[in-house]
Amino acid sequence: MMVILHFNVHAPKSNGRIVEVAWVMFRDRRTFLFFMATMVLGQGFGAIFTFLFVLLADLGDKGAVMGLSLLVTCLTEVPIFFVADKIINSIGMIHSYIACTLLMAVRLTFFFFMHNPWLVLIVEGIHGVTFGVMWATGVTYCRKIAPKGLGATMQGWYTGWTFGFSMGSGSLIAGALASRFGLPTMFLVLGLVSGATGVFMLVGNSLGMLGEANDEEKSFYSQFDDGNGEKVAKERNVEMREVTVEENGHKKQDETCEAETNKAGQEA
Repeated sequence: MMVILHFNVHAPKSNGRIVEVAWVMFRDRRTFLFFMATMVLGQGFGAIFTFLFVLLADLGDKGAVMGLSLLVTCLTEVPIFFVADKIINSIGMIHSYIACTLLMAVRLTFFFFMHNPWLVLIVEGIHGVTFGVMWATGVTYCRKIAPKGLGATMQGWYTGWTFGFSMGSGSLIAGALASRFGLPTMFLVLGLVSGATGVFMLVGNSLGMLGEANDEEKSFYSQFDDGNGEKVAKERNVEMREVTVEENGHKKQDETCEAETNKAGQEA
């Protein structure tokens, strides 16, 4: 602490653009629903992180299952980050988020029916998909929708929205529900909310209720929402190579004509 006091820290003056980042949430129905789905997922994580071990203890676990369940979540989470881009490119960003909400619903609802603490290991592997794919999709989406020059701020907003507001409110809501109805019923209610969110997104996206992407984002959605990101990228690379070859051909023709002109001038 004494060492830190010797440093002169000058915080940059806020220019009010944080409001611009916050307003991005309401730019269209698609983006608004994206953040609402993030809130539902974050609240599910908040409930699990706060009360799952309490439920396991109530079911008779002395600590072994708690440790193993945490190990399973970590072991499944890490490899998912390595293949998250392939998952997103295969099924699209919107469908990736839908899958996360539905899997979260399965995980939360399972806790309601669980009567043996060891059974938790069956569904804890779902955490790798729900968190890994959600996070990879979220940061990629926020990078694209961020106002110019505010990419890092947008990432910070998404992090605060997920780990701060969503998980924090999830813990509070879960605590209120658990104190009134019990832990199993609390997990069931949050599971139903997550499932309803996923179904709404699925139906809404199928019916075009989420709105169309604006012109600035069309190329972005064509890579992810159409589920053919690799194909689109390859086609664009081919087009760029064709343009480069054509430009090089014109350049060589110009050089040849210039050389012939200079030669004719020297002979004259």
